[in-house]
Amino acid sequence: MAKSKNKQKETKPKSAGLMTSVAVENLAFAMGRAADVDEVLRQAGLSRQRLSVLMTDDEISQAMETRLDAVLNAPWRFVEDHGEQTHFLKELFTKWHFEIVSGAWEACPYGYSVLEANYKIDENSRFTLAEIMVKPLEWFEPKNNGELIFRKPQSSAEVNVFKTYPLKFFLTRRKPSYKQPYGEALLTKLYWIWYFKTSSTKFWVKFLERFGSPLLIGKVG
Repeated sequence: MAKSKNKQKETKPKSAGLMTSVAVENLAFAMGRAADVDEVLRQAGLSRQRLSVLMTDDEISQAMETRLDAVLNAPWRFVEDHGEQTHFLKELFTKWHFEIVSGAWEACPYGYSVLEANYKIDENSRFTLAEIMVKPLEWFEPKNNGELIFRKPQSSAEVNVFKTYPLKFFLTRRKPSYKQPYGEALLTKLYWIWYFKTSSTKFWVKFLERFGSPLLIGKVG
């Protein structure tokens, strides 16, 4: 009897983490993180998440909002119909449409985005979504082999979230490559334009301080 109980314990499926948040703030994650090879970020000395400062510009923010609205309002449908299952998925996606689409869309300005889903059992005993939300991209590191790495708080150990927590984390990337697994961030193309636009006055003041010479004009009579 003791052996059978131990066997049951060993074969019990693991569901830990599916119904609770796993990705929480981890200040030590930057230790051991692979360098971002984006040339603009390297020259500017910026981390990818710092690109969010560009969204304070009214023109950039308006353009991004227009793109997001176009995606949110785009028609969608399930190609195949499998009866009750398809109907359930349609209801689920309709309910969480904004969170899923807007969260995945964040890969456009930043190169990649990560969604974490929490699940629950509903009143009809169906396994369904309880919530789904975007987690800060700096907590995660996409790899060029398709893996997604997260480091737990107070630990430097790498956790492959796709293997450890299947169907819990969803990675979206924009134009990833083997050399750049973080994806191509759209905001990096706008960075220098935004920088010179917002810093032009500062540049002129520094120029005058360094190269400007006072000119004294005198008038007689």
